[in-house]
Amino acid sequence: MIRYREGDILAILIEEEYFTFGQVARKLQHNIILSIFHNIASDLTEPFLDKINPNTPTLIFETMDTFIRNGKWKIVGNLPSPSDLIIPKFRVSVEGQGECIQDAFGKIIGPVTLMESDKLRSPKSYSPPIAEAAARAINKKGPWMHVFDEMLNLDDSRGGRPS
Repeated sequence: MIRYREGDILAILIEEEYFTFGQVARKLQHNIILSIFHNIASDLTEPFLDKINPNTPTLIFETMDTFIRNGKWKIVGNLPSPSDLIIPKFRVSVEGQGECIQDAFGKIIGPVTLMESDKLRSPKSYSPPIAEAAARAINKKGPWMHVFDEMLNLDDSRGGRPS
């Protein structure tokens, strides 16, 4: 079993001989927060780390670490994961408190305001095959599915789906 750490850059195969890159943005208790970037490489020997900006992932979401541990997603480097990276927060119902905001680590932050209500999503973890499908879609190697909208980096200044 392969060990990994926060900041590891992953090569994710999106089409025969084409890779895109992800980063272990945060390690959770059983899962990870994965950032996926909008760039493709056909050869892992070319210098690609300088093309990755950990501050601007196209997608950021929770997933299982299965494909890292089994070696399907190859660790190809490590870059510091930004401490100020906007990690998704979620809307949850808490008995006696109503709707609250929860961070990715499970901590209740406080009540949801009316303005925040529509922007917050329910907590979800996406399977590694869905993560790969989303990586293909943002790099125009597969179709866009509505579930990928929930995985978009809402702090990304490009705003929405990659063009």
